[in-house]
Amino acid sequence: MPLVQNKPLQAKEIEHMAPETYHERLRDAKDPAGFRRKVVQFCLEHNRNISLTARTFRTTRKTVRKWLRRFENDPAHGLSDRRGKHTNRPLKTPPHVENWVVQLRQRYPTLGQEKIQVLLFQDHQIHLSSATINRILHAHGLIKARKKRWRQRRELAEKRKRMKIFERCQLDVKHLNDIDNLWYPISRGKMPRYEYTFRDVATGITYVAFAYEASQTNSMRFVTLVLEHLKAHGIRLQDVSIQTDWGSEFTGPTNAKKRSPVVQLIEDVYGATHTTIPPATPRFNGAVENFHGRIEDELYRVETFSGEAVLLAKSSTYLLYYHFRRPHLGL
Repeated sequence: MPLVQNKPLQAKEIEHMAPETYHERLRDAKDPAGFRRKVVQFCLEHNRNISLTARTFRTTRKTVRKWLRRFENDPAHGLSDRRGKHTNRPLKTPPHVENWVVQLRQRYPTLGQEKIQVLLFQDHQIHLSSATINRILHAHGLIKARKKRWRQRRELAEKRKRMKIFERCQLDVKHLNDIDNLWYPISRGKMPRYEYTFRDVATGITYVAFAYEASQTNSMRFVTLVLEHLKAHGIRLQDVSIQTDWGSEFTGPTNAKKRSPVVQLIEDVYGATHTTIPPATPRFNGAVENFHGRIEDELYRVETFSGEAVLLAKSSTYLLYYHFRRPHLGL
């Protein structure tokens, strides 16, 4: 393959055009073979002067000789990269050891690299680094990529679109006596210290009530008010699912041998479904917890309250704002 006949390149022109070294230019080059062709062209146009070419392109004479020789042997492909695969890898993990790692992961899908490392040593007296185990698991497709948070939110939004209204609801109690603006009237007995909240996950519709104590009796009163309201507006209660945490006001004592009165009211009287979140995992009640954060930041911490009447008036106004004026981009 003949070289492209252009105007001969002078050493001063090359130095002015490319002050970087040969390897710096090669690292940034989009066409490495084309750049090497310029080196070979310069060398041939200057009577195969290896030293001059090396100085001009700021590289070694050995590099110039290598590419000149490769071009003469194979003009078509000699200037391309030759990065072959290693055929001799003495430190590569033996195939039977890789199979043991794969079998352990398939038998115990939730175990991480460190635990597989321990089991591998216990079963076969072989020690592999966690990085090696991680590489093996990746090579066999046994590590599931963690979803990005934006993808999780998008999937959750799509799931909410497919939900029926009040198909999945969350019920929780918020303590008000730890909020600065409310502590004084609550300590004087002028305001209730608990907020009962019932929220629909799909639409964000939220019902709120206040109580001076968080008890099963008050929980039953609040549930009755909400479910009677839904039934009066044509909601089929058999399709309603109410999720709570393990608070004693909902599920009773932890050592109880039968369902609490609240659960019996939900399931036996109204025919709805009651579920609980895993212990100590409030994130599973995220919809109602999100509302608790919003009402605290936007109402309780910015308004002043002198008593029960003011609390009821301002919270009613806030609920109108929350449902009909405040933007909800995720719903």
